Amino acid sequence: MKDAGQDHAAGKAAQGAAARSPRTPAPKGLLLDLTRSINRAKHQTLSGIDRVERAYLDWMLASSSVTRLYLCRLSDGWRLLDRAGAVAVSGFLDGGYEAPALDLRARMSLVKPPRARAAETLVRRHTIAHARSLAQLAPAIEAAFPEGGVYLNVGHDNLAPEVTGAIREGGLAPVVLLHDVIPMDYPEFARPGGAAQFRTRLEAAAEAALIVTNSRYTAERVTARMTAEGLSAPPVHANILGIGEDLLRPPGIALPGEDGPERPVFVQIGTIEPRKNHLMVLNLWRRMWDQRHPDRTPHLHIVGRRGWENEQVLDMLDRAPMMGRTVFEHADLDDEGAARLLDRARALLLPSLVEGFGLPLGEALMAGVPVIAADLPPHREVGREVPELLDPLDGPAWLAAIDDYARDESPRRAAQLSRLAGWQAPRWADHFAELERLLPAALDGAFLSEGAA
Repeated sequence: MKDAGQDHAAGKAAQGAAARSPRTPAPKGLLLDLTRSINRAKHQTLSGIDRVERAYLDWMLASSSVTRLYLCRLSDGWRLLDRAGAVAVSGFLDGGYEAPALDLRARMSLVKPPRARAAETLVRRHTIAHARSLAQLAPAIEAAFPEGGVYLNVGHDNLAPEVTGAIREGGLAPVVLLHDVIPMDYPEFARPGGAAQFRTRLEAAAEAALIVTNSRYTAERVTARMTAEGLSAPPVHANILGIGEDLLRPPGIALPGEDGPERPVFVQIGTIEPRKNHLMVLNLWRRMWDQRHPDRTPHLHIVGRRGWENEQVLDMLDRAPMMGRTVFEHADLDDEGAARLLDRARALLLPSLVEGFGLPLGEALMAGVPVIAADLPPHREVGREVPELLDPLDGPAWLAAIDDYARDESPRRAAQLSRLAGWQAPRWADHFAELERLLPAALDGAFLSEGAA
């Protein structure tokens, strides 16, 4: 729970401030786009990108050394919030503040969930400037930042060329954090039309003063994709994200299906979408169901909302006989519930076919839980030599690893725990220290060449 908002934010991000060179003074102002956080307020479970935008919000609130404002796009236009408004939004989203009394517009928006309407009410209530159209946005920004500054977009919402143009017209230098280019590299894993939509986002990012990425792998893919699309990329800088403590909670939970001796538990966390490779894992548990007695089969807990283009997986979740017996689905579990599940796990399973970063991997390792993951570049960046990394298409190898980790005396699990003792999580403090080094150069148009990806 937050007080005036300062202690909570400072505790999570104030340590991220870095010493600046006298030649690169801080930007005169910072504008953080919070539209994604408001749009997704209806969800109790945060996605990886949601967590990143929240971390940036905490970092922004941890200091008032320069003008720091916040941008939200609602159905009635663009709204600017000051610190008090951002504290109110942050406190509500984190569960520390009670939901506000809904305003008239929110009471009329019956199609939206109550939590979404409450978040929008807070934004309207704390608005310090309102631009009803994109044409009015640039003058509103210019009035709020007479000495210029940097606009930060880390959630991909509002990432469009016309918005970037208005931001520049208002006197701010756009800085964009790209989490991946998966919709273009792997359109089969995106929603229909996802590649075309992301092409627009890439065009907007091409107009930024700086692109920051969450990993070296993403930086390489952004640069390659920009070249393939004929876009002139601004400087691209890999700045690995921090790993928070969202999944560190006290142990103890009664797990579904445990009406007898405690069973070995495995957890898979992530939106149920094709690239997360739930199908392979479910087929492994289906084989165990067919060939073994349920009492000799470990339990699998799938944590995540159902996504798109995933009919076969959803059919298995709805109709496979092992559901509710050895496999359990948790569609909207909060962080505390996910943490308590993870605390009981022999390992977290991450068999993704492609990723831009390895946030669940890092959070599990930070909680002291072993990880069996796909052998992907971002997983190697985050976990280094610690996780068990396997080919995501090698089902027999995954089954052998699961069987070993399910044993009370597992040599492979013991070896990973030994490696884990020397692992250190990437820190948000380091991410924001590096960001503060980069922002002045982006504002001045003079990027430090040694930092470019």
